[in-house]
Order: sequence, then structure tokens, then C-alpha cells
Amino acid sequence: MTLVRARNGDDYAADFSTGRMLPSRDLEHAGGMSPVESAVLKTNEVHVWETSSDVAAARLATLRDVLPAEELSRSHTYRFQDDRRRFIVTRGLLRTILARYLRANPKELYFTVSETGKPELHPDLHSGIRFSLSYCADRAVFALSQDCDVGVDFEQVRADFPLDCVEELFFSDQEQAILSSLPDCLRYRAFFAYWCRREALLKALGYGLPLGLHRPEVSTSLGEPGRLLSTLREAVETQKWALVDLAVGNGYQGAVAVKMPAPTLKYCDASEF
Repeated sequence: MTLVRARNGDDYAADFSTGRMLPSRDLEHAGGMSPVESAVLKTNEVHVWETSSDVAAARLATLRDVLPAEELSRSHTYRFQDDRRRFIVTRGLLRTILARYLRANPKELYFTVSETGKPELHPDLHSGIRFSLSYCADRAVFALSQDCDVGVDFEQVRADFPLDCVEELFFSDQEQAILSSLPDCLRYRAFFAYWCRREALLKALGYGLPLGLHRPEVSTSLGEPGRLLSTLREAVETQKWALVDLAVGNGYQGAVAVKMPAPTLKYCDASEF
């Protein structure tokens, strides 16, 4: 582990053997869960399920079987086989995971859409479970909470990403200045950390990229847990929101936003069941 000093004097810890960058005060996460332990979701918890969308043929067939006719039809609208596979895996796993908590048949779950366009379990199911999912390349992450809005986002850290153009469009002057102050070895990962925090929050609220420059501003210090600095017009109560960076593996950055002050995150490998 190497301590790196940015141009603005802030310290960051970087593990260059794996390419992973950590804040000098790393976030504390709860340990992982086995699938058997994951059937109960407490009110102070966020359960984070992670898996690869590149599954064996038998697994793909099993996940396809839990999809209702409407979602199977949607899978056929994708032109490329990889996109069809990703849709089947993510939708099939979402249903399978939710069904564990509801003790239900995954094929019989039904959903609705909120006023802001966010998918939700239908209120007739009386579950109180909120969920969010994100996928990138061949990986997918699901976040679940009980009676609290939740959003998850994760991205692959790419050295060929056009940072300057995106920062100018979507980041505040303060965020741009902080990112510019970082050494090149940290700037890309810091960019994606900030991006994931904000996208996770917008997913939790039910908003997306169309907000453009009116996006909320989140904290840019990688040495501290994420914080919401500015609010949307709907007056988000910042003290009730938590932004937590995820340890989603080498080459990726992720974050969860949840409307509770001090969530406990628990991880589970969705490929194990």
C-alpha cells in the first residue's frame, strides 16, 4: 500500500499491485453472507448482491425459465446475443433474489413504475422491499433495502474515457477543480467514484441523466464517506441519506445511496444459488 499526495495536499492510499485505490480512511463494510443467511432483510441493512452475467448454458436456461412471457419477449428485442444474455441474467436474478425475501415464485412477481419512472414491486405484494440494479460489461450488482429508497451504480474504470468533456457537462466547478488537482494515477478512479455516488443517488430518487446540469452535488473527498452537498428542487433531506462506496472488485468503482443515516451493508454472491 502506497500513500499518494495529491496536488491539493490531500492524501490517498493506493494499492498499485492490484490497481485499487482506497481512501486513507477506508469505509467499513459488514462481512459477506451466504445465500442461506440472506433471506431476511433488516430495516437498517442494505443487501448488495453481485454476480457475473457470463453464466453457463444451464444457468442461463434456469434464469430464462423464471421470466414471464412479457420479459421473454423483451429479451428478443435486443439485436446482439450478449445483450440478450445480459437482460435474461439480470432480470432473472432480480426475480430470483426478490423471491427469496418474499418466499414467492419468482415468475409470479409483478412490478409497477413510480411517478418518476423507477421500477418497484407492486404494492399489492405488501413487501416494503426497495431495489436497484446496475450492470456494466459482464457484471451486475443488485441493492435491496427495507422501506427505504435505494440506488446502486457501478462502472468500469476506463483510461480511455473522455474525462474533460464529461466533467465540463456534469460536474460543478468545485468538483472539476478537485479532480484536476489529483495525480494522473488517481484521477480516473476518483472520477468514477464521484460519478457512481451521484448516479446511485439519482437512481434512488428515480431520476437519471436528463437532469443534466441540475444534478445534485456530492462530496469529492475520497478520504471520507460520501455526503450529499446540494439538493434537488424536491428538497432532499441530506441528513437522512447515506452514500457508501462499494468494493466491487479490481477495475470497477461502485456506490450505494440509501435513505437512512447509518446503513449496514452486507454482501452476497448471487452466483452461489
